[in-house]
Amino acid sequence: MKNDQTKEPNQYQNYNVLVREEAKVFVLSIPELGLLTRNVSIDEGYRELQLAKANYIKNIIEAGLGSTIPDPTGPTGLNFKPSALKKFYSAMLTFTSKAIIILLLLFGMSSIGLTMAGNIATKGMARLSNKIERYQPLEKAVSKIEEYPEEKIDDFRRQLRRVSKKLQPLVRELKIIWKSERLDISDDDSFVARKELE
Repeated sequence: MKNDQTKEPNQYQNYNVLVREEAKVFVLSIPELGLLTRNVSIDEGYRELQLAKANYIKNIIEAGLGSTIPDPTGPTGLNFKPSALKKFYSAMLTFTSKAIIILLLLFGMSSIGLTMAGNIATKGMARLSNKIERYQPLEKAVSKIEEYPEEKIDDFRRQLRRVSKKLQPLVRELKIIWKSERLDISDDDSFVARKELE
C-alpha cells in the first residue's frame, strides 16, 4: 500500500481534549477523532488518550488514508489556538482603526469641499445680483427719454414715421412671401396673390 503522509506529524498534536466527570470517573475525549477514555485519574486518562490518538493516526497513515484524518479544530470548527486568535484580533483592530481614519478623512474633506463650494456659490450669487443692480438698460433708457425736452421727442417721432413709411413696401413684400410660403403658392400665381393682399 502507498504511504499517504500528506500532513506533518506535529499537526496532529493540537487536538482539543474534552474532560467531564461522571460518578468519580473522568471521561476524556477527542471528538474530531472519535476517541474516548475513562479513568479515575485524570493524568492516567490523558496518557491513555494520547496513546490511543498516536495509534489511531499511525494506523490511518499506514493504511494510506492520511488525507482523511481531520484537522485539529475546536467543537465549532474554528481553530482555538491562542496565537491565531491574537493575530485575528490584531488584524481586526488594525483594519478597524484604518477604516475609522479613512472615514474621518473622507468626512473632513467632504465637509471642507462643501464649505468651499458653498462659499463659491454665495460669492457668485452676490456678484450676479450686483451686476443685475448695476446693469438695467431699460430703466436708463426711460430715464434719458424723460430728460429730453418735448421738441426733441417730437422730432424723434417724426423721424420714426419717415423710416416706417419707407419700410412699408418692404414689409408688404415680406408678408406676401411669408404668406405664399405658408399657402405654397407657385411663382405664376404670385402676381394674383399680391393683388389680393394689397
